[in-house]
Amino acid sequence: MDNLMEKKSSKSFEIKNGIYYYILEQELSWNDEWTKKLISKNLIEGCWELHKSNKYGNILTLKAAEAAKKIIDHGGIILEIGTGLGGGFMPYVLKLDKSARIIISDLCPTVCIEWKKIFEKEYFPKNITYAVLDNCELPFFDESIDIISSCGGLVNIETDKIKALKEFHRVLKKGGIFIDSGVSINNEYLSTLSNDFQNKIKEKFSVMFNDYLTECYDVGFDEIINIEGEKIIDKDPSYVNEFCKQYGIFLLYNTYLRYCIK
Repeated sequence: MDNLMEKKSSKSFEIKNGIYYYILEQELSWNDEWTKKLISKNLIEGCWELHKSNKYGNILTLKAAEAAKKIIDHGGIILEIGTGLGGGFMPYVLKLDKSARIIISDLCPTVCIEWKKIFEKEYFPKNITYAVLDNCELPFFDESIDIISSCGGLVNIETDKIKALKEFHRVLKKGGIFIDSGVSINNEYLSTLSNDFQNKIKEKFSVMFNDYLTECYDVGFDEIINIEGEKIIDKDPSYVNEFCKQYGIFLLYNTYLRYCIK
């Protein structure tokens, strides 16, 4: 995959310990506490073990096995954005096809480092590449990626989500697919909670109140298949849940699975 990455890259990069860095290597300041916990509690390894035992229960993996089959059937290079500690669709894809060509990417270098450690112990290193990048400035040429997959990656983008969507559309090949499984906070449930909590969650996580369906149309995707899922209370490890646990609360979310075809 290394030569392939270099052929597809339109921006300068540094390779360190087998990881492509398209942005600075150091963690962003607001990620410090989360990344320390990620390492000290082996959160990524724990999630991977749950995946292997078929016990992983993240709400963002709505119909994940079905989506993974569509990814495999489409074929080509898969860019997993915002891979995070749960791995997005990547673990489900690898269960179906251990040889799938996947770029594990995240804005957080620790995420890529920890996933690489796990897979170096197992049997995936030849077909997996690791890239630390900014989704608002993807380091790939136009129409160079076959699939972009995301389990909560879009809603968790730190900066401009519309710019990121435009980038997804730009780098996908004609007929390529952006597959997004995500959530938005259920407002009806939120209204039953204290005003203090409502104000704080809206201030801190305002992006969690939009599912970005209209925006996906606006950036130019030709066809969008939007599947609404169940309303589910999320108790999986996340930055949002760490915040909510301070108040003894787990939020109710609306879930969706979306296929955006270029």
